[in-house]
Amino acid sequence: MNYNFTFLISKPNCDDDEAANKLFNAGCDDCLLSCSNGHYELEFDRDGYKLYSAIYSAITGVYAANIGVDIEYIVLDGKYGKTISMEEFWRRYTMIEESV
Repeated sequence: MNYNFTFLISKPNCDDDEAANKLFNAGCDDCLLSCSNGHYELEFDRDGYKLYSAIYSAITGVYAANIGVDIEYIVLDGKYGKTISMEEFWRRYTMIEESV
């Protein structure tokens, strides 16, 4: 299934073109880096078995890109339509993994 979600991130430690190239090379070829009024975002269209697995794989890719960002919030689009903190995501993800 395909999921659309957005990471609200801190400013990359490199210029936008270099950050986009590093993200692409780290497997984040399904995201769009944008900045508006100094706020950086990564919008993903990612396939996954479940929403949380798609988000987890995107998080892994962002940190593998080594562009010096922190993921501060996740905006869940579509039918979910809400924003959660990374702390909340990890709490929910841990609960899901423990129940499997």
